[in-house]
Amino acid sequence: MGTEIEQRLARLEAIEAISRLQYDYGIACDDGYHPERLSAMFTEDAVWSRTLGDGDATREFVGRSRIAAHFSESPKRFLWGMHNCLPIRIDVEPGSRRAFGVWRLLMPCVVLLDGEPTDFWVAGRYENDYVEHDGVWRFQTVRMIYEVAAPIRSGWPPRLLDPRLFAASHVQLKNYEQQGDAKCQA
Repeated sequence: MGTEIEQRLARLEAIEAISRLQYDYGIACDDGYHPERLSAMFTEDAVWSRTLGDGDATREFVGRSRIAAHFSESPKRFLWGMHNCLPIRIDVEPGSRRAFGVWRLLMPCVVLLDGEPTDFWVAGRYENDYVEHDGVWRFQTVRMIYEVAAPIRSGWPPRLLDPRLFAASHVQLKNYEQQGDAKCQA
């Protein structure tokens, strides 16, 4: 088992490895849903499921090859996306090679809806089971629970970075700094 310090260190290393796995998953999805790259993150008998709200799974893929097939179809629906996953909690079973994690997802994306590219917001949570084998953490179960999946009515702005926002912030910051300098000199 090791000392208490060794156990705590092992837990922290597991949490870091699981966080990296979740990050790599999001990047691989955003980079075109590469089926080989993504399926390698799963155990052979893994399950990936999608649920709308807290109901039963509406889609479920069992096994690494079925999960790879699912991801090979994803670029036909999701033309662009940005998986922003925020960890809520990661619980590593003491002295174990198993863990459970909950992540918040906020994803701006472009989906093919009725044959038209449509700007969309997807939000929800991942509730995942992880296992470690030979020093590598993988997904045992990925549960994607959709809480929001809605088109953005006004669309994306023509310029994603409006310089006016930053110019105003820059002017406010300069004024604040000047006021601070004046107070320091008084």
